Amino acid sequence: MKVGFNKLDITPKTPVSMSGYGIRPKSNGVLDPIEINTIFIQNDTAVLLIIVLDSLILEDQFVQDMRAKLCAQTQISDNNILLSCIHTHAAPTFFQILKSYEDEVEGELREKLFDQMAFSADCAIKGTVEATAHFGKRKIEGCYGNRNDINGPADKYYYEIQFCDLCNKPIGKLSNISVHPTILHADNLKLSGDLIGRLRHRLKAVSDVETIVFTNGVCGDVSTRLYRNDATSDELTVVSEAVLTQITQTTHPSEVTFETFRNGHIEMTHTFNFEEEPFHYSEWQRLSEKGKAGMLNQYEGYLLDKLNAQKEVSPLTVHFESRHFVIDDRLIICTLPGDMNSVFGFSIKEAFPNYEVILIGYSDAFVGYFVEEAEYGKHFESYNSRIAPGVAEKFIESVKGSIRCIL
Repeated sequence: MKVGFNKLDITPKTPVSMSGYGIRPKSNGVLDPIEINTIFIQNDTAVLLIIVLDSLILEDQFVQDMRAKLCAQTQISDNNILLSCIHTHAAPTFFQILKSYEDEVEGELREKLFDQMAFSADCAIKGTVEATAHFGKRKIEGCYGNRNDINGPADKYYYEIQFCDLCNKPIGKLSNISVHPTILHADNLKLSGDLIGRLRHRLKAVSDVETIVFTNGVCGDVSTRLYRNDATSDELTVVSEAVLTQITQTTHPSEVTFETFRNGHIEMTHTFNFEEEPFHYSEWQRLSEKGKAGMLNQYEGYLLDKLNAQKEVSPLTVHFESRHFVIDDRLIICTLPGDMNSVFGFSIKEAFPNYEVILIGYSDAFVGYFVEEAEYGKHFESYNSRIAPGVAEKFIESVKGSIRCIL
């Protein structure tokens, strides 16, 4: 097996619009660098290219164009190219979720991403060395969990594949954790990868490696909200060090040879028509009437703002994709789009009890929240979803079916 890594610092040098908390002033400094991190894995018969951007989201058209550019440049099949982001709310506005409550896209920075990602991929491919790989995982306690119910579902496992050269010197890691990286709040105006970016930076330092491709998992309803003291940069340091202390105790008992490598891919589209969706439309009517009567509380006003934003873009056709890989008949890597609630990640993992499953969320196009049908109306996520009740379950069943086809 051969592996190559690349880390590319793309931090803007001037103030920029920041994505994640609606319209706010431009950035006024940098807490942590904004990066592209890439890993290229190759065996005798297959390759895998994973590129992760420090961004809130990825946009469908950008993903399609970027994948086409990489396919032409590298001759790698599009099914073997994974594009993802970490969902930081403190990155430049490379892309917009909804125009009604996001700053304008930093168009020049967005266009530069095409060449920057292509360059990072080229460096990783040209920098390949013979390597070995070992898998490990560790449960993270006391730092984050379900943000709606402290006893609710949350995947608290950290997953890691550590790559070493033939002298057994670590050269890089593929890491995965499932948590909203949203310690820094809307009043923060300094660019940062937030929790995942800080963990990546600190883990590189203590591991003495140049690149860690740190991916986010299934965490639509998971954050540090019920565990942290505040939303400051000092608290970011406290929480990241608490998580890091546990991450660094991860052991790697299982070798991953990448000798067998099978892949699958599934796509699905869904047209969201606000006025034809009973939940969204009826809640919009109810909250609108309360607003007219002057009876809305602050939280209900927030929910109504979200519903108004969904209404404004309707009808909207969203595109879901999942790419999945079975490695050595014991490890599954699976990409998922959007903000996926925890139960869906557990559903996939429980379907394959004889495999370790790494779920890479926020991959390909961002399509909003995936909420279980029975939970609509209970929490914020369903009000900010552009997916009708029941559609998420249908998509996840299709993903599991596609994975079964390649086992």
